[in-house]
Amino acid sequence: MKLLRESPVEFLEPLSKPPEKVYVTGVDCGRFRVYLAGTSRGLVHVSMEGTLRSLEKKIRMEWNAEVVEDSAPFEIVSEDLRAYFSGVPGPIRGIVQPVRTTPFTLEVHRLLARIPFGKTLQYGEIAELMGKPGAARAVGNACGRNPVMLVVPCHRVVATSGLGGFGGGLDMKKMLLRLESV
Repeated sequence: MKLLRESPVEFLEPLSKPPEKVYVTGVDCGRFRVYLAGTSRGLVHVSMEGTLRSLEKKIRMEWNAEVVEDSAPFEIVSEDLRAYFSGVPGPIRGIVQPVRTTPFTLEVHRLLARIPFGKTLQYGEIAELMGKPGAARAVGNACGRNPVMLVVPCHRVVATSGLGGFGGGLDMKKMLLRLESV
């Protein structure tokens, strides 16, 4: 399978410590609501669970960060998320600001961002693309540490014997793959 030639996601240099100020918003995507959090430079968290208030609370507790409700930093990704959930095939563009990650995890996430809409790869295939055959389990662990679901589409990675895992739960993974007609 061919990966996208260029990633629709720009990855900034990872932060070595949590950000001091985080912007948050909720995006209405038809029957779904997606919650975004980021610095002034890029996304740090994407989720479809809970509420905006629970996300704000989580950020304050985990990072002791100032939380500001503002949708302006997320205009492009919000537009792409609405299109995605309307069934429009295409990438979700974004700028990701990784926080406390490893080089291996970042390499996996960069590859995941290049998996086209409507396609899947297996954990082992990602490992082979990285030149690390036999690292399928480590790829799975890196997928599990993806804080920006949908933007970095870890739901498009499956196990040889089935769906594999997904941080949002297997029902959500099935729903996302059905939306993409996989």
